[in-house]
Amino acid sequence: MISEVFGRILRSDRSRFNAKFAEARWRRPRLEPEAWAALLRTTVAPIVEAVNQVQPEQTVEAAEALYDLALELMGQEVLGPRAPYGAVVAGWERLLPRLARFVAAAPRQVAGSVTNALYNLSTTPGARPLEWIDLLLGLADACPDAATLLRAGQAAAWRAGLAHFRYDALEIITELATVNLPLASASLGLPADYSAPLEEVIDRLLANPWLSPTAATHATSSLAAPLRLVARVGDFRGLGGEFLTPPVVVGAEGRLVVNEGGRWWWLAADVFGATLQRAPELAVKPQTAVPAKWKALLQAAKPAGYPHPQSITSVAATDATLAVTSSLSHRVHLLARMPPGEPVSLIPHGN
Repeated sequence: MISEVFGRILRSDRSRFNAKFAEARWRRPRLEPEAWAALLRTTVAPIVEAVNQVQPEQTVEAAEALYDLALELMGQEVLGPRAPYGAVVAGWERLLPRLARFVAAAPRQVAGSVTNALYNLSTTPGARPLEWIDLLLGLADACPDAATLLRAGQAAAWRAGLAHFRYDALEIITELATVNLPLASASLGLPADYSAPLEEVIDRLLANPWLSPTAATHATSSLAAPLRLVARVGDFRGLGGEFLTPPVVVGAEGRLVVNEGGRWWWLAADVFGATLQRAPELAVKPQTAVPAKWKALLQAAKPAGYPHPQSITSVAATDATLAVTSSLSHRVHLLARMPPGEPVSLIPHGN
């Protein structure tokens, strides 16, 4: 049975709620009444009950918004028995009830943003959506309102593997540090009682993407660190990857760019992960020259863990990262001088 509070709300305007479902089913015939009833009972009702516990005057508004959003998402097969991404379901069942005070304040915005974040994390190879749930739960108590929670969630998405969020996340954390230092520290994965200014920590992170926030709390140089294989990005399209043929990599405006079959991707990578983002058209001239400091290090590719040193087809580099491709692989291999003890964020596509 649906919980008492949510059931009372549904019964109070049964014809209108039923009409909403009927209209949705007319547009999406695969919607099944039994599955919809189960979703309301197991997924939506606990969130409504949690809102009622913390802010009962907002319960009806939250129930309406959650009903409408859940119906849309089930129609799109993002929720319900055909949902392909368990993390999105976990977000509704495990995360949103524990974010009840934020849901009460802005039900559709908070539930929609959580859903969108978990969908993006779930569809990005190597990202860790369940870790994002845990990170956001750890930050929620320090957030005064829903807007702050959602900004902290953007920073958490970076730490959960969305490397292309890196600069936006560090900008958000810099802004948070001026008004809520405990939240800013926690957003970096530092203790909430970390009291030292974050400016130097953030400057070190900006200078070295392969430095973790913990290591950045003290002066750390990677100049003497050995070259290491730190990430493998991309895969053969037949195995669910991006590339039909082995790609090549070039530099452009200090960034790494991947090309395959006339298609382009921006490549972002750091200690938390590596991502490929489609670039519809490369608007800058690629730079094929490798910075001098990396040339000698190419000789170290084999001991650094690069598996195809005899079949290199392209090389590009930023200040901190060396990218290499091979005629024998559909992946871009990234090497860097990562300080000893730092984790290696190899994208899990095999060897």
